[in-house]
Amino acid sequence: MELLSYPMLSDEDVNWLHRFIGLTKEVKELAIELRRSHRLRLPDAIVAASALLYDAVLLSNENRGS
Repeated sequence: MELLSYPMLSDEDVNWLHRFIGLTKEVKELAIELRRSHRLRLPDAIVAASALLYDAVLLSNENRGS
């Protein structure tokens, strides 16, 4: 969902991303577990759970200060 807010997406990119918006039971359960064990915010927990379950590489552009 965060990716869909990126203003430079093409229609093809949006269609591709829409296939992944639905949350499976497994993603929901792992996101809950990650929130409990690592005190993550819900959006971060959903992204992390999805990456873990689908064996995806997770890239971030967040800078929390050095």
